[in-house]
Amino acid sequence: MKKIFYMLICALMLVSCGDGGNGQAPNIKTSTKTVHAVASNSTRAKVFLESGGDSYIVSNSGTTLYGGTGNDTVTIADGVTGVTIDQNVEQINFSSSLSNYKFLQTGNLINVYDSAGSTLILSSPVQGDSDGAILSFSDWSASALMASGGTMTLGGMTVSSTAANVLIPNTATTTTTTSTTSTTLSPLPGADGTALYNSNCSGCHAALSTSSKAGTTASNIQSAINGDIGGMSSLSSLSPTEIDAIATALASVVTPVTPTPVCGSCHAIPPSTGQHSRHRSKGVSCAICHGSAYSTTSFNAATHNNGIKNVVSTIGWNSTSRTCSNSCHGNERW
Repeated sequence: MKKIFYMLICALMLVSCGDGGNGQAPNIKTSTKTVHAVASNSTRAKVFLESGGDSYIVSNSGTTLYGGTGNDTVTIADGVTGVTIDQNVEQINFSSSLSNYKFLQTGNLINVYDSAGSTLILSSPVQGDSDGAILSFSDWSASALMASGGTMTLGGMTVSSTAANVLIPNTATTTTTTSTTSTTLSPLPGADGTALYNSNCSGCHAALSTSSKAGTTASNIQSAINGDIGGMSSLSSLSPTEIDAIATALASVVTPVTPTPVCGSCHAIPPSTGQHSRHRSKGVSCAICHGSAYSTTSFNAATHNNGIKNVVSTIGWNSTSRTCSNSCHGNERW
């Protein structure tokens, strides 16, 4: 009888700890102040952090995590998606830099997507308190807050509620909390056109300083996006403010002006080739063979340095035999 009772107790324990045969994920409780990783499985795991502050690495996509009391820190491993974290977690760490993510507000939820804005990585509620939750990236970290009127901000930058967008900080100040030191960036008014160009345009149009689109207007940029010119529909998530900022940056690009060469900077005077020295020694001017505007100090901008040896027809020049025959002398080879 005791043996049968013992077996029943064991069976009940297995049902409560496992999925009970219904295909649902187990509930996982963590120990405090240790680092954990969810074992890989095909079901969605629910993780409960203990009180007193905990650190946890989420390595399984689709995990739902509940924070405890104290300062909890959760790290989302590279490649993990579809994670849900409740408002009791104080800090959430990401493996890559800020520019590799896009952000979208849905009610009181901050949704973090991949760089393409198509794959949801994290969804977490943002509280309306003074410190919110800290989102930390490999190059930047800041607090996500709910402002008055239901507007959500991250590091002072407004999180869009219409489309997932990148956030580009401008200036930095340091904020210290009891558990971590983070950098909160306060953006300057408007968007950073140079940074937006570098992250969205330079791959096709070269660096800003040498951009092939120098001077392009915001209207032209928007038209190219709408018409998917060169695949630019991929930039449809850019806001009008961001497009204006890119156009402003392009307007500041000055196309380098090739300096006008001076005589003697490219060749000797007279040139050392052919019979130039012989002609000059006999007092033959440059203009007699090469036309008006040519001298030892001037040239015709329309024909000079154009890759062609320009000579006037009156000297009887034959480019095939490289000879000339005129009133100055008989038939001479150059």
